[in-house]
Amino acid sequence: MEIHPNLLAYDNVEQLENFTEETFNRYCTEKLKLTSKHVSFIQRNCINFSWHGKVCEIGSGNSKLLYSLENEKLLREGIGIEISKSRFEFAEKFKIYAKSQTVTNLNEDILKIVKSSFDNFDLIIGVDIVLQLISPITKTAEKDILSWVFNSLKPKGFLILELWDFEHILKQLDLIKDNLQMWEEFSQNDPFQFLLSQINLNEEKNIFKERFY
Repeated sequence: MEIHPNLLAYDNVEQLENFTEETFNRYCTEKLKLTSKHVSFIQRNCINFSWHGKVCEIGSGNSKLLYSLENEKLLREGIGIEISKSRFEFAEKFKIYAKSQTVTNLNEDILKIVKSSFDNFDLIIGVDIVLQLISPITKTAEKDILSWVFNSLKPKGFLILELWDFEHILKQLDLIKDNLQMWEEFSQNDPFQFLLSQINLNEEKNIFKERFY
Protein backbone atom coordinates (compact mmCIF):
# COMPACT_ATOMS: atom_id res chain seq x y z
CA MET A 1 0.00 0.00 0.00
CA GLU A 2 1.40 3.40 -1.01
CA ILE A 3 2.12 5.75 1.89
CA HIS A 4 0.57 9.19 1.57
CA PRO A 5 3.34 11.80 1.03
CA ASN A 6 2.05 13.94 3.91
CA LEU A 7 2.97 11.14 6.30
CA LEU A 8 6.56 11.33 5.03
CA ALA A 9 6.83 15.11 4.76
CA TYR A 10 8.98 15.55 7.89
CA ASP A 11 11.13 12.44 7.57
CA ASN A 12 14.78 13.32 8.26
CA VAL A 13 13.94 16.81 9.54
CA GLU A 14 16.08 17.87 12.53
CA GLN A 15 18.37 14.87 12.29
CA LEU A 16 20.65 14.91 15.29
CA GLU A 17 23.76 14.13 13.24
CA ASN A 18 23.39 17.54 11.58
CA PHE A 19 24.06 19.30 14.91
CA THR A 20 27.07 19.77 17.10
CA GLU A 21 26.41 20.16 20.82
CA GLU A 22 26.87 23.91 20.48
CA THR A 23 24.54 24.32 17.48
CA PHE A 24 21.98 22.00 19.11
CA ASN A 25 21.87 24.15 22.25
CA ARG A 26 21.60 27.41 20.27
CA TYR A 27 18.88 25.94 18.06
CA CYS A 28 16.84 24.76 21.05
CA THR A 29 17.13 28.15 22.74
CA GLU A 30 15.91 29.84 19.56
CA LYS A 31 13.01 27.42 19.16
CA LEU A 32 11.82 27.99 22.72
CA LYS A 33 11.80 31.76 22.08
CA LEU A 34 9.64 31.24 18.98
CA THR A 35 6.85 29.71 21.06
CA SER A 36 6.15 32.94 22.93
CA LYS A 37 3.18 33.94 20.75
CA HIS A 38 1.48 30.58 21.27
CA VAL A 39 2.17 30.56 25.01
CA SER A 40 0.80 34.10 25.30
CA PHE A 41 -2.33 33.14 23.35
CA ILE A 42 -2.94 30.18 25.65
CA GLN A 43 -2.40 32.33 28.74
CA ARG A 44 -4.86 34.96 27.49
CA ASN A 45 -7.60 32.67 26.26
CA CYS A 46 -7.48 29.28 27.94
CA ILE A 47 -6.36 29.62 31.53
CA ASN A 48 -6.81 31.34 34.84
CA PHE A 49 -4.24 31.83 37.56
CA SER A 50 -4.72 28.33 38.97
CA TRP A 51 -4.56 26.51 35.60
CA HIS A 52 -2.07 23.68 35.51
CA GLY A 53 -3.29 21.57 32.64
CA LYS A 54 -3.02 18.25 30.88
CA VAL A 55 -2.12 19.10 27.28
CA CYS A 56 -1.80 17.07 24.07
CA GLU A 57 -0.10 18.40 20.96
CA ILE A 58 -0.82 16.76 17.59
CA GLY A 59 2.16 16.90 15.26
CA SER A 60 4.35 18.09 18.11
CA GLY A 61 7.60 18.08 16.10
CA ASN A 62 10.45 18.80 18.50
CA SER A 63 7.92 19.48 21.33
CA LYS A 64 9.18 23.02 21.87
CA LEU A 65 5.70 24.35 22.68
CA LEU A 66 5.10 21.70 25.34
CA TYR A 67 8.48 22.41 26.90
CA SER A 68 7.74 26.15 26.93
CA LEU A 69 4.39 25.57 28.63
CA GLU A 70 6.17 23.46 31.22
CA ASN A 71 8.80 26.16 31.74
CA GLU A 72 5.97 28.63 32.39
CA LYS A 73 4.53 26.21 34.98
CA LEU A 74 1.38 25.76 32.92
CA LEU A 75 1.71 22.03 32.36
CA ARG A 76 0.71 19.25 34.73
CA GLU A 77 1.19 16.64 32.02
CA GLY A 78 2.03 16.91 28.32
CA ILE A 79 1.79 14.39 25.50
CA GLY A 80 3.36 15.09 22.11
CA ILE A 81 2.38 12.95 19.12
CA GLU A 82 4.83 13.07 16.20
CA ILE A 83 5.10 10.67 13.25
CA SER A 84 8.60 11.69 12.11
CA LYS A 85 11.21 9.49 13.79
CA SER A 86 13.97 12.08 13.38
CA ARG A 87 11.86 14.81 14.99
CA PHE A 88 10.82 12.44 17.80
CA GLU A 89 14.47 11.62 18.49
CA PHE A 90 15.32 15.32 18.44
CA ALA A 91 12.45 16.00 20.87
CA GLU A 92 13.80 13.37 23.26
CA LYS A 93 17.22 15.06 23.37
CA PHE A 94 15.56 18.48 23.53
CA LYS A 95 13.64 17.14 26.55
CA ILE A 96 16.93 16.72 28.42
CA TYR A 97 18.08 20.21 27.39
CA ALA A 98 14.76 21.70 28.55
CA LYS A 99 14.92 19.71 31.83
CA SER A 100 11.38 18.50 31.16
CA GLN A 101 9.76 16.29 33.77
CA THR A 102 6.15 16.20 32.60
CA VAL A 103 6.23 15.75 28.78
CA THR A 104 5.91 12.34 27.10
CA ASN A 105 6.83 12.14 23.41
CA LEU A 106 5.14 9.48 21.26
CA ASN A 107 6.52 8.48 17.86
CA GLU A 108 3.10 7.57 16.46
CA ASP A 109 0.69 8.21 13.60
CA ILE A 110 -2.18 10.33 14.92
CA LEU A 111 -4.61 8.46 12.66
CA LYS A 112 -3.79 5.31 14.61
CA ILE A 113 -3.84 7.12 17.94
CA VAL A 114 -7.43 8.25 17.33
CA LYS A 115 -8.50 4.62 17.64
CA SER A 116 -7.11 4.54 21.18
CA SER A 117 -8.58 5.82 24.41
CA PHE A 118 -7.12 9.15 25.48
CA ASP A 119 -9.16 11.43 27.69
CA ASN A 120 -9.27 14.19 30.27
CA PHE A 121 -7.19 16.70 28.33
CA ASP A 122 -7.63 20.33 29.29
CA LEU A 123 -6.17 21.45 25.98
CA ILE A 124 -5.42 19.85 22.60
CA ILE A 125 -3.18 21.79 20.21
CA GLY A 126 -2.58 21.51 16.47
CA VAL A 127 -0.39 24.39 15.29
CA ASP A 128 1.55 24.97 12.06
CA ILE A 129 -1.32 23.76 9.79
CA VAL A 130 -1.11 20.21 11.14
CA LEU A 131 -4.82 19.51 10.58
CA GLN A 132 -4.53 20.74 6.99
CA LEU A 133 -1.64 18.34 6.44
CA ILE A 134 -3.52 15.40 7.94
CA SER A 135 -6.94 16.00 6.35
CA PRO A 136 -6.01 14.86 2.78
CA ILE A 137 -4.52 11.55 3.98
CA THR A 138 -7.85 9.70 4.11
CA LYS A 139 -11.44 10.65 3.32
CA THR A 140 -12.36 10.50 7.02
CA ALA A 141 -9.12 11.81 8.56
CA GLU A 142 -10.47 15.22 9.56
CA LYS A 143 -13.68 13.77 10.97
CA ASP A 144 -11.78 11.04 12.83
CA ILE A 145 -9.43 13.53 14.48
CA LEU A 146 -12.15 15.98 15.48
CA SER A 147 -14.26 13.13 16.89
CA TRP A 148 -11.24 11.98 18.90
CA VAL A 149 -10.68 15.54 20.13
CA PHE A 150 -14.32 15.79 21.22
CA ASN A 151 -14.07 12.53 23.16
CA SER A 152 -10.65 13.30 24.63
CA LEU A 153 -11.26 16.80 26.04
CA LYS A 154 -12.60 17.46 29.50
CA PRO A 155 -15.86 19.41 29.73
CA LYS A 156 -14.95 23.04 28.97
CA GLY A 157 -11.61 21.93 27.54
CA PHE A 158 -10.01 23.79 24.63
CA LEU A 159 -8.93 22.94 21.10
CA ILE A 160 -6.46 25.29 19.39
CA LEU A 161 -5.88 24.89 15.65
CA GLU A 162 -3.58 27.07 13.57
CA LEU A 163 -4.87 27.26 9.98
CA TRP A 164 -3.62 29.09 6.90
CA ASP A 165 -5.65 30.35 3.95
CA PHE A 166 -2.58 30.45 1.63
CA GLU A 167 -3.95 33.64 0.07
CA HIS A 168 -0.50 35.11 -0.66
CA ILE A 169 0.62 31.89 -2.39
CA LEU A 170 -2.59 31.64 -4.43
CA LYS A 171 -2.13 35.21 -5.65
CA GLN A 172 1.43 34.51 -6.76
CA LEU A 173 0.45 31.27 -8.48
CA ASP A 174 -2.32 33.10 -10.29
CA LEU A 175 0.18 35.66 -11.58
CA ILE A 176 2.86 33.29 -12.83
CA LYS A 177 0.54 30.46 -14.01
CA ASP A 178 3.32 27.98 -13.22
CA ASN A 179 5.36 26.49 -10.42
CA LEU A 180 6.07 28.98 -7.67
CA GLN A 181 9.64 28.94 -6.40
CA MET A 182 10.23 30.45 -2.98
CA TRP A 183 13.13 30.80 -0.58
CA GLU A 184 13.48 31.72 3.07
CA GLU A 185 16.60 32.64 5.04
CA PHE A 186 16.83 31.22 8.55
CA SER A 187 18.22 32.85 11.68
CA GLN A 188 21.93 32.71 12.49
CA ASN A 189 21.30 30.14 15.24
CA ASP A 190 19.73 27.71 12.79
CA PRO A 191 22.20 25.15 11.37
CA PHE A 192 20.47 25.50 8.01
CA GLN A 193 20.87 28.74 6.08
CA PHE A 194 18.05 28.61 3.50
CA LEU A 195 14.81 26.82 2.68
CA LEU A 196 14.12 26.46 -1.03
CA SER A 197 10.71 25.22 -2.14
CA GLN A 198 8.65 24.74 -5.27
CA ILE A 199 4.86 24.92 -5.09
CA ASN A 200 2.14 24.09 -7.56
CA LEU A 201 -1.62 23.76 -7.29
CA ASN A 202 -3.75 20.83 -8.35
CA GLU A 203 -6.89 22.79 -9.20
CA GLU A 204 -9.00 19.68 -9.72
CA LYS A 205 -8.33 18.44 -6.16
CA ASN A 206 -7.77 21.92 -4.72
CA ILE A 207 -4.53 20.92 -3.00
CA PHE A 208 -0.95 22.22 -2.97
CA LYS A 209 2.06 20.15 -3.73
CA GLU A 210 5.28 21.51 -2.24
CA ARG A 211 8.77 20.16 -2.75
CA PHE A 212 11.71 21.20 -0.56
CA TYR A 213 15.35 21.41 -1.64
